[in-house]
Amino acid sequence: MIKFDAERCIRDLHNHLVSTMKKAQSELLREIQSGVKQPEADWTEGEIEEFIGAITAHVIGGAWAIMDEFGRGSKMDMSNPSLQEYIGGVYWNPLRRDKSIRGRPEGTYIDIWGNTRYSRGSLAGVNLEELDKQKPARFQGDFQPWEPSKAMRTAMQVMQKGRFKEIIQEAVNAFPWAKYLIVKG
Repeated sequence: MIKFDAERCIRDLHNHLVSTMKKAQSELLREIQSGVKQPEADWTEGEIEEFIGAITAHVIGGAWAIMDEFGRGSKMDMSNPSLQEYIGGVYWNPLRRDKSIRGRPEGTYIDIWGNTRYSRGSLAGVNLEELDKQKPARFQGDFQPWEPSKAMRTAMQVMQKGRFKEIIQEAVNAFPWAKYLIVKG
């Protein structure tokens, strides 16, 4: 007689798949980090979540990660799905009528990291990218635009083109299925 310990198998397979998602998450994060252009890009591993039989792993990024991914200033990639929300929100400079980085009006404002700042308004509306270019080379950079790295999008394409399936297949092949067979007789 052969029995199958399905309850224990399902529990252990579930734990094995959670570990596999953690592996996929770590690999995705390494892939993203290999493509970033800005060393400040703050990509990190997020939560592993489970709901209705699905296991998801999150890789999250802060303001530096978003600027690295989609660019900054006049070189910003307009395909950012959250850009319109950003433009209409509290972090956007109201004097910024195009993609160029511009001086703010006088007063307090909240920067992209959520910090309260104060602007004297002396460069209100001025294109700071152009002003930055006029500085000696060693002082340039504070307001220079960045090309988008597309590091996250590229890493996701790698995973979607088969790497994720490979990771899952390796996990299924490595799982000790025979351990759950109970042979009597």
